[in-house]
Amino acid sequence: VVLRPPVNLGFAGGCNLGWRYLDASCGTVAFVNPDVEVAERGLELCWTRLQVSRTTASVSGLITHGGFGDGSFVGGATGFSHRTGKVWQDHRRPDSAVVSVPYLHGAVFLMRREVLVAVDGFDEAFFLYREEVDLCLRVTRQHLGHHEMIGESIGDHAGGVSTGPADGALRVTFMSRNYLLLARRHAGAWLPVWVLRWLLIETGIITVTKGWRRAVQHLLAVGAVRSDGLDVARKCNSV
Repeated sequence: VVLRPPVNLGFAGGCNLGWRYLDASCGTVAFVNPDVEVAERGLELCWTRLQVSRTTASVSGLITHGGFGDGSFVGGATGFSHRTGKVWQDHRRPDSAVVSVPYLHGAVFLMRREVLVAVDGFDEAFFLYREEVDLCLRVTRQHLGHHEMIGESIGDHAGGVSTGPADGALRVTFMSRNYLLLARRHAGAWLPVWVLRWLLIETGIITVTKGWRRAVQHLLAVGAVRSDGLDVARKCNSV
């Protein structure tokens, strides 16, 4: 079944459209990006792990990012700091067969439908980028279960097929904008630290790696926090 919305809903809205279409008898939902080649038993391995414990809300596995050839890297266990808002993913295989993680990379993962219903799915204000982080943090905060990653390869993720290069206007704007959205929703008393990190450390990193023009764009993203995601994408000349 192909669902075609009348407008671009973004990643978060598209995922919500899909899982809400499913019959209530569907107990597990698989989210798979269109630029992912899933391993032969990738989803089966995740589903099998999900059946082991009712306290597990979602499962993913090792994902090869960056294409299907030279220059690719393994995406392993994820990390998240409540004090600073830093989000990362290890580039190595975990030491154990299963590890508990704060969030799952949105390229491919499985989640219980009952959990999605309880949190009303993805927050569509994010549009794209960091929406999976927000989803997993809300699931954990509401004590609906934890998130796990198995130490098996479950797919290859090309990365950036629809959103362009890492230093492109769309990606820089939404990464910066959505970091601030995460801060508003999850920083709590650590909000000043989150903002200082965004203002100083993130700006410095972008200046060095992507140039001063992108650094300025990063700072201007603060004005897009309250804007509709589709409008922001249009301003980046991407829709």
